[in-house]
Amino acid sequence: MKINLFIKFYVSILFVITSILLLYGLINIEDQKKSNLRIMQNQANIIAKTIIINNTEAILSDQHGAIIENSLSILKENSLIKYFIFNKIDEDPIFIKNNKWSLLTKIDENIKVLEKSKKEHGILKCNLCKEDVFHYVYPIQITSYKWGWVHIAFSLDEYNKNLNIIYKNFMLITLISFLFLAFFTFILTKWLIKPILELNKSTKAIVAGSYKEIQNKASSDEIYELTDNFNIMLKYLKKKDDEVFKSYSILEEQVKIRTKELNELNESLDLRVQEEVERRQSQEKYIYEQSKMAQMGEMLNNIAHQWRQPLSVIATAISGIKLKKELDILENEEFDNSYKIVMENVRFLTKTIDTFSKYTEDNYNIELVNIKNVISDLIIMHSDILKKNFIKINFDIRDNDINIKTIPNLLSHVSYNILINANNALIKNENLKEKIINIRVLKTKENVIIEIEDNAGGIDEDIINNIFEPYFTTKFNSKGVGVGLYLSYDIVVNQLNGKISVDNGSLGAIFKIELPYSIE
Repeated sequence: MKINLFIKFYVSILFVITSILLLYGLINIEDQKKSNLRIMQNQANIIAKTIIINNTEAILSDQHGAIIENSLSILKENSLIKYFIFNKIDEDPIFIKNNKWSLLTKIDENIKVLEKSKKEHGILKCNLCKEDVFHYVYPIQITSYKWGWVHIAFSLDEYNKNLNIIYKNFMLITLISFLFLAFFTFILTKWLIKPILELNKSTKAIVAGSYKEIQNKASSDEIYELTDNFNIMLKYLKKKDDEVFKSYSILEEQVKIRTKELNELNESLDLRVQEEVERRQSQEKYIYEQSKMAQMGEMLNNIAHQWRQPLSVIATAISGIKLKKELDILENEEFDNSYKIVMENVRFLTKTIDTFSKYTEDNYNIELVNIKNVISDLIIMHSDILKKNFIKINFDIRDNDINIKTIPNLLSHVSYNILINANNALIKNENLKEKIINIRVLKTKENVIIEIEDNAGGIDEDIINNIFEPYFTTKFNSKGVGVGLYLSYDIVVNQLNGKISVDNGSLGAIFKIELPYSIE
């Protein structure tokens, strides 16, 4: 069963808050228990010292009657005391309870063990009074004379009564807090998740062919910036889609006209050939533009998929910060960590848009280009489709500072064509257990060499020498080689002043691009 994002956020946040609330309550209950025990311990300590002070002479002279009489008066004044036990060394213990006293032949082991233990108190089962009591032991020692021990037992009625009140208050506060937090978390989650749901809805609409923009309220947060950039991208995509449709109609009409002109071709052959060459160059330029727009469509689809996870991470981090701040439990370290996570994902999204923007620019200026950055950007832009087809990319460049003066847009376009051809060849080869594309960058004294190799089995020897010819599509498309190879050949040779070739290796086809360090 599919669970939507709102329910996941709501349940997760509510679970975390409720867990914290319960943990805090249980810790508080334990503190209350310890506090009540400390109170009884202090009372017992005061009473024991009082008995020793008031009976100092009786203890030194072994006047047991005075000790018993004094203890009976204390029992009358304090109803919480259950009994006294005076255990003199090498004598029978004196047991005092309910205005009576008696000599014991022995005392319970669980009581006697407290005399030798560092722990001087505890809640014990008393066989003398048949109930649980708080038992306290205090040594009787006057100067260097060690007489024995006094045992004081307190009733647990008041202690249990206080615990019942604590538990009832905890349950009531927990219930009220849970209801309030459930409502507050519902409102907060709905508010936080709304922009992401709108982005997801619009992404699905694009796949269905709709270009409806997201209604965006003015603000200064990252979600607003992402939504605004998304709307800009929608406008650009819709514009290009309209241009492609219009261009297709124009191209179809031009093909009809060109066919008619070819049939009428007769005299003035040289002039007509020249006109045809110019027309073909114009058409090839147009095909290049159409190819580029098709690539942009694929890139936009990849970007839409790649944004989902970063947007989810950003929303989770922001909601966590918001919640902890309102609960006044936000630590600086937690804030810094969440801020770092958000900014890393925002930088990733920004880098994706920047890379796409550079690719769509009609800029044919010669620039100093880092080969590693060009190939890395290309892999990132198409990582989604490669992962979808279970294709592994191995990028081997031993020198990260290989820079050449060339036209970056054209280099990206050529690299894209060859990478997509390798991708298509691997998809069509269903017998492969592992699909691999190896990209290697080498340098010599005169050139930089880019090799792109797949393990799809290679290209038929019958057609391998013809794949760079224009309009050669009938046979080699089954092997994954597209018509864009002619455009790639034209760009490398005629505009980038380089060379491009293909050979079959041990794994599959190897495309080699050789470029000069400068085309100026």
